[in-house]
Amino acid sequence: MKAQMSIEFMFMVISALMIVVGFLYIFSEYYKDTLAEKKQTVLYDYGVNLQREFLLAEEAGKGYRRGFTLPENVDGFRFTVFLEANTLMLNYSEAILYFSIPNTTGNLTQGYNLIHNEEGQLTLN
Repeated sequence: MKAQMSIEFMFMVISALMIVVGFLYIFSEYYKDTLAEKKQTVLYDYGVNLQREFLLAEEAGKGYRRGFTLPENVDGFRFTVFLEANTLMLNYSEAILYFSIPNTTGNLTQGYNLIHNEEGQLTLN
């Protein structure tokens, strides 16, 4: 009788552990998906703000100068930025986000950047 109770108890403990492990797995997958969505949203919003900086410089006309700081991360998410032709590319671990910008010479760097409009041509640093 005691042996049967011990076996039943072990069966219950193992069943409970399997259920807990299953829930942990489901919640961890949900957390990863939520974190990936948050990362994309945060970095997309930051990319739109950078894009607006270039559009503002173009619309303001010649003589416009403005400095801004490009951080190494946004809300803890690391990224890099590249300019190619009329495209601003924001690269992070899962993807590359593309934003259309006016024709610009120069490169963005992490840290302080200066954008200016000289004779209708946007120049960085």
